[in-house]
Amino acid sequence: MHRRPFDLFRSARGAVAVFATVGALGLTGLARTDEPPADDDLLPRTARIEDAQALGVGRILPDLTLAPLRGEAQTISAILKSHKVLVLAVTGATCPVAMKYSARLAALEGEYEARGVAFAFINGVDAELDTDMARQVQQYRLKGPYLPDRDRALCKALGVRTTTEVFVLDGNRTLVYRGAIDDQFGINVNLDAPRTQYLRDAIDAALTGFRPRIRATYAPGCLVSVPSVAPPESDAAINYTQHISWILAESCVSCHRPGGAAPFTLDSYESVVGRAKMIQAVVGSGLMPPWHGATHAPDAPSPWVNDRSLSQHDRDTLLAWLRTEPSPPRGPEAPLPVLPPISRTWTIGEPDLLVTSSGFRLPAQGGLQHARVMVGFTPTDDKWVSALEFRPVENNSIHHALVWILAPGETLPKPEEVPGKLELLGTYSPGDTIIRYPSGMARRIRAGSIFLVDLYARPMGKEAISALRIAARWSASEPAWRVRSIAASAGALEPAPSAARSATTISLPLPPNARLLSLTPEMRSAGRAFTITQTGPGASLRSILAAPAYDFRWQIRYEFAEPRDIVGGTTLTLRGEHDPGAGPIGSGGTDDALLLSVEVIEPAGKR
Repeated sequence: MHRRPFDLFRSARGAVAVFATVGALGLTGLARTDEPPADDDLLPRTARIEDAQALGVGRILPDLTLAPLRGEAQTISAILKSHKVLVLAVTGATCPVAMKYSARLAALEGEYEARGVAFAFINGVDAELDTDMARQVQQYRLKGPYLPDRDRALCKALGVRTTTEVFVLDGNRTLVYRGAIDDQFGINVNLDAPRTQYLRDAIDAALTGFRPRIRATYAPGCLVSVPSVAPPESDAAINYTQHISWILAESCVSCHRPGGAAPFTLDSYESVVGRAKMIQAVVGSGLMPPWHGATHAPDAPSPWVNDRSLSQHDRDTLLAWLRTEPSPPRGPEAPLPVLPPISRTWTIGEPDLLVTSSGFRLPAQGGLQHARVMVGFTPTDDKWVSALEFRPVENNSIHHALVWILAPGETLPKPEEVPGKLELLGTYSPGDTIIRYPSGMARRIRAGSIFLVDLYARPMGKEAISALRIAARWSASEPAWRVRSIAASAGALEPAPSAARSATTISLPLPPNARLLSLTPEMRSAGRAFTITQTGPGASLRSILAAPAYDFRWQIRYEFAEPRDIVGGTTLTLRGEHDPGAGPIGSGGTDDALLLSVEVIEPAGKR
């Protein structure tokens, strides 16, 4: 069946979800599952990560009117005039899973009240009486407005699926998270304690202007019956205000905005239409947004928490709109995405450590330049790092950088050598400047260490000093999980005789009883493609990451949305293809090295 590119949004299990108009209310509904799922998926029993874009995360919610069981009705915008964040928590007075979570919601409501977070509770269970709802309010001491959604208008507008789903809105009415409260309870599932606090993490992120690390999950609970909504009828409905601005805000505008890392903006209709042909070219070829690629089913959520690639739907929608003749339509007046302001200080907060590398002079003209510089780690005792941020001293003076840890007693690598025996602290690329470890995790840096910084820069028509600033925040206490990096590398790769491309393979055994947090492959300027596969005891070869069109200019740290358990004997293998005809980069850099660095987490007491 042919589907218009803007009509359908796919959920994590391949079911169709839609954004559509809700009858006479005139409310733009958020995506929800409307096609029946497979028989074994009718009632998911546990929380699971889902595709945030497909579920409307990042969109501005309509200014819904909330009519409570007791008290005066008020709009969402009225509540947000006096609060920083609003949590809309779907619940039920008789659903067993919702009952288990009622006390937790009340505790979170009390904990965050002083920090400007409001809660409202939506009951979409048609069969429950006012007395049932009043008893739930009294029993669990819920303070926020309790909303009997008799006509299910709120549930329809939100695309509610279950009685435990929560929706977190920032001060602009932007939906920043939807899904489960945590992963402790489900259908016949009762863990001793939650492993992941989805709602708490989302509230904390919204209060500080960040995106939550995980932005959408399925919330196991009693299913809510909400009528399906028909999709739009005409391709002419694709327009900038209602569709394209949201796609660009999600994947492009974080860099292409005033003060951003990119050289021009894409934050207005005029700026996009004026570059329509160029955008068609770079999006159509896969050059932008910069993301090398990852292997996961098209209808499944990405396993990478930092995946900024366009979904196939969004790519098709954007390209179809750009090709509209005589001109791509602007669309009706509608709320546009509101981006958090660019921080003029440090986005991670006030740094506990701020150091600047020595720099090198970048000429006005010439090819890609490389320099390896050093900066000391100044604390006199060991530190646990919970967040990092990298920034160039001068804008456009660094295209990307890799930062290594030279611990006391380790040997300084030669200038042309790949420092694969050192721990990789992190990478910098435009738009990728921050590492935030999940709650309960931190990296230990020993006193007396040195940061070894590989700087890469391309002359931009004027002389500049290329140097990197490194900011870090300490963990308040020793974490439950220690983050560390291990790597395998190869340098001075030999080209195969009479071959347009050569291939080199390196293997990296993983430690047992650990979990895999992230992957960082690097191939230098001669790299053209790579695959990373995983093998283990009794397991067949499995591809976990592939980049058929690798671009050396973007050094990407692929962070798993959920750290993966490592079975003893597991090995990762990186197979890289490189072009033997690529010219060397300047200032002594090598152009054909191969590296695979991974972050693993282990109990902090392990050494």
